Amino acid sequence: MCLALIVEVIALIWTIISICACCCKQCCVFLLPILALIASLLLAIAVIVFGINNKNFIKDYDWSRALDQDFDKAIKVISEVAKSEVGYSFYLACGALAATVVDIIIGALAQTLAKHCL
Repeated sequence: MCLALIVEVIALIWTIISICACCCKQCCVFLLPILALIASLLLAIAVIVFGINNKNFIKDYDWSRALDQDFDKAIKVISEVAKSEVGYSFYLACGALAATVVDIIIGALAQTLAKHCL
């Protein structure tokens, strides 16, 4: 995750440089989706390793079966999930992974628009 953070900082600096570029922006933008892809791969590796190492602490429930029963059972299932041993850092890493996937899409769109000088 530290490597992903370093790649994201590099991407942020590169974005600032590409914003300040007054000419040849299409040359500056090409690196952004690549950096987002590298960061997302590093985050995916970190989340997978964390999930494998802590698979006993990550609880998985059949939500449809629990919510189809009575309301008290649903509240009990939700409270058990809230007591999961996994800290908030795992969920932050999952959110960061989702954000980097969105970054890849936005970077590819920006690269495509830069090729057409839009």
